[in-house]
Amino acid sequence: MASYWEDTLFPQFLQSIDSCTISEYTDYDIQGELDKLAIRAIAKFKFPQISLSYSWDDTVNTDITDIAKGYYFDETTYPITQREYNVIVSRMKQLWIEFQISAERNFTNAYYDKEIRMHSPGNTLDKLDKMYKTFKKEAKDTEYDYYRVNADGTSKWGDINE
Repeated sequence: MASYWEDTLFPQFLQSIDSCTISEYTDYDIQGELDKLAIRAIAKFKFPQISLSYSWDDTVNTDITDIAKGYYFDETTYPITQREYNVIVSRMKQLWIEFQISAERNFTNAYYDKEIRMHSPGNTLDKLDKMYKTFKKEAKDTEYDYYRVNADGTSKWGDINE
């Protein structure tokens, strides 16, 4: 059975972030943005222990969104496990913050009156930069932990001595 990203990957990502930007999007736009993030995150996954190949399905999901079901993992030999999802989701979070930092609208002044007090765009950028560094470290640590265990769940440490 196909492992559709909208059923497996996207809920995990959306539960791990809090974004007013995504709340403004339609279901179609959300799926499009998350598809792009997931593809980039999979490309950043250096040496997965199983195949992360994926395909597109044009079938309309009439149960939930009324849009195409979208991408899914081609699980030919081994199914995608939570270990792979953890690495992909952590990279998606890193890439999401990169997008937020590069979004010009986050740093423009809405008002140009000295009497109106607002949050500083510089402060916003500083907070996003700190969050980016945190998410980047989290993604690196998650991927490092992924490589510490074999695909069957046994420790790699035993392989060294054998």
